[in-house]
Amino acid sequence: MSDPSLEFRPLAESDLPLLHSWLNRPHILEWWNGESSLEEVRTKYLPRISAGTVRPYLAYLGSEPVGYIQSYAAVETEDGFRG
Repeated sequence: MSDPSLEFRPLAESDLPLLHSWLNRPHILEWWNGESSLEEVRTKYLPRISAGTVRPYLAYLGSEPVGYIQSYAAVETEDGFRG
């Protein structure tokens, strides 16, 4: 039996309740911006799904979602890194 593969799949609107539950876990709240409602998560992340410079993804180990990542070009952000 082989090890499950790690994949990154674009975040979908149907993933937002899962992301909401992750963002409200105690070990995340300790380092994040405080508790968020599902509507606040939708307001922040839904625009990233459809357009914008930030591209959100869920990380899957096999068929199990295990994390969130995002990518963006730092030079396109207001506080991005400058060469």
